[in-house]
Amino acid sequence: MRRLHEPQIKRPPFCFRLDPSKIVHEVEPDESQIIYDEFGEIVSFILRDFCPDDPTVDWVDWVVRQAVEAKKSIRISQRRVISGQKLTLEQLDNPGKLGLVGYTPGSRHAGSFHWVRNVEDPDLLASPNLMQAFDKDCSSVCALFWNLV
Repeated sequence: MRRLHEPQIKRPPFCFRLDPSKIVHEVEPDESQIIYDEFGEIVSFILRDFCPDDPTVDWVDWVVRQAVEAKKSIRISQRRVISGQKLTLEQLDNPGKLGLVGYTPGSRHAGSFHWVRNVEDPDLLASPNLMQAFDKDCSSVCALFWNLV
């Protein structure tokens, strides 16, 4: 097993391997289902055709992709190592990108409730009109989801 860069993350011995004998629920591609635990609490749900309007789903997908590209990830996926004048990037153990959209409680040492300001895209940062349209699209996706629920 590969050595972990982040010691606080404990990797299970067979990470990402499926044991078919442990499958409890099978959900068909056209089926919605709510999954409960042994105490009757909801642990997961699958909602098919949550939004039945295909153009709206395509627009939401486009906005989410734009937001993931434009925003700073809240996951630690790279670290910069500076030795002398050389800068190197190392991939850590949680690859991928997770962008925060909407409101944030602020940092741990200075909590405050504000709209996130985590855009890294230089084109958006240079144009207040583009930034306003981008924020409007992101908040509209959140509002759409809330209203569909």
